[in-house]
Amino acid sequence: MAISSDDRRQPSVQIANALRADIQNEKYRPGDRLPTVEQLATDYGVAKATVQRSLQMLRDEGYLVSWQGRGIYVRDVPPPGQEAADADSNITHRLEEMCTLLDELGHRVERLEAQVQQLGPPAGAAERPGRQGSPRRGSSRQA
Repeated sequence: MAISSDDRRQPSVQIANALRADIQNEKYRPGDRLPTVEQLATDYGVAKATVQRSLQMLRDEGYLVSWQGRGIYVRDVPPPGQEAADADSNITHRLEEMCTLLDELGHRVERLEAQVQQLGPPAGAAERPGRQGSPRRGSSRQA
């Protein structure tokens, strides 16, 4: 089992899709216990947190149930009408992931901007002729 680096989807989404397909194709049947998070992480070559996100997606969609210390089990496959709700849930989850990533990027940009401000202008920037107070190209500044 491998994650495709050519696939633009998050690894957690790829794993959830693979496990969902395994459940739908009855590789894992209702009542079957899935491999441990550690085993799935090893099988897919990802971090345990990535597998946990995948499993949470499938729990949210109604495919899995888990009990602390007992494992993760396949529930009865959702009825046919549930597929649209599953798709909506998957889209919502992906949008939430994107919002989280955008928030993280915003915080990173803020930290970088603060670091740049702390550094100040490059050495000799104020001494360069024509830099400060000169009009920008294309602007017609009149006195």
